[in-house]
Amino acid sequence: MKADYIVINNKEGLRALEALQASGRAMATPERVFVIQDQVIPANSPEVAMEQKRLAELAEHFGTQYMYGKSMAGNFMAQEIAETGDVVAGADPALLMVGAKGALGLKLAAAELTEALAGAEVAGKLTSELVVRVTGELAVGLDMRDAGMTLAALLKDRVNGETLVRFEDQTAGLSLDERMLLCGWCQTLGVGSAMFEQGTAKGTESMAEAVELNLSEVKPIYYNEEGPLAKVEKQAVKSVFIGGSQGGLLADIKLAAELVAGKQVARGMRFNVAPASSEIYYMAATAGYLTTIMQAGGLVLNQCALPPVQARIGAGEIMLSNDIHDEQDY
Repeated sequence: MKADYIVINNKEGLRALEALQASGRAMATPERVFVIQDQVIPANSPEVAMEQKRLAELAEHFGTQYMYGKSMAGNFMAQEIAETGDVVAGADPALLMVGAKGALGLKLAAAELTEALAGAEVAGKLTSELVVRVTGELAVGLDMRDAGMTLAALLKDRVNGETLVRFEDQTAGLSLDERMLLCGWCQTLGVGSAMFEQGTAKGTESMAEAVELNLSEVKPIYYNEEGPLAKVEKQAVKSVFIGGSQGGLLADIKLAAELVAGKQVARGMRFNVAPASSEIYYMAATAGYLTTIMQAGGLVLNQCALPPVQARIGAGEIMLSNDIHDEQDY
């Protein structure tokens, strides 16, 4: 299948662009290639700054579309570019979020990405398919991240890197953000791709087994009195981060503002909020959410900010985050 759009936004993507330049080949469709600087905004070291400079130079060299710090790549492609049936390729697993629009997001290695940039077909390696029928309604106080963790437990032994997870929305109607969260959460399972049934994406037709994700039965997994954390010794949290591609949505920032309104962040605690895009930043500022957060002692970071840049934690410290990542300094 051919990639309708290609996204370059990390080191793998940079390697792919450099390999294409070194080969002397032309880029097939530069108008459909997006170089999106979103991983470490602003740069947190001279090395990262040089990588970002190189990406900007290559974007200019090949005549691609280029953005710096406007939005996280998965959010931008899902909300503004991808349409039903499109194939979106890149090296970032967050591109699975385009499945919310009925598009197919594919994560490629650098060498595969180089060939795709040159116009070659991309091999999705989707040899199996699993249908997830989403039913019911979430209880008050839960959101689609709780459903994502439930989904991960449901599918962990059923999927692999060649599985396409195809969602069927049998609820009263999930929002685009909710569909993005479910598709994005599938990256933790290492699946080949994930998408909502809104037409058929190219190259994905097949019959498949089906499982049900009943939202009415979803319960908090990581934080509740009876769940896995109930027996873990309580520890002092030093930092809270609300942000990232799946944690910096407008609804997240609105809720954070409502929870801290009229209160003060505890002494010794760091509270950092980072909108996922400049548009969300603008809407949150216009609605007064950012003012409320700052009045409570929170720090509002720039859009696309991630903990390893402005909100990193020290050795031995514990941070709570509503985003999907769980790694060093995050």
